[in-house]
Amino acid sequence: IEQIPNFYVTFDAGNVLVNGENPVDSFLKIKDKIIHTHFKDWIYASQDDCRNKNALEGLNGNSYCPALIGEGLVNYPSLIKTMKQARYEGYINIEYEGEKYPAKQAIRKALDYLRNIEEKL
Repeated sequence: IEQIPNFYVTFDAGNVLVNGENPVDSFLKIKDKIIHTHFKDWIYASQDDCRNKNALEGLNGNSYCPALIGEGLVNYPSLIKTMKQARYEGYINIEYEGEKYPAKQAIRKALDYLRNIEEKL
């Protein structure tokens, strides 16, 4: 990123987590190069029965399964607070790969969760 001045990135809060990084710390390291943010969440595969279906092996040696934003391991209250303090004004999209909720219900729950965090800040 430092060697290419006009290079910008999509920050993926879920993927940095499964690769052994703290999403807040990762965001702060590259905040000036982020033009888009991708929110998703994960749980440890041992917490779910997805081990044989769609578990993801993280670079940190743990296995993860998709979770609804707010029901997983990413500390979204802390991340959103950090993003607001850094004056992030780019886009955010959300992803849900799980099977626990129907798609429309999952999107509503995730949006309600994220809006609630923002209201508290």
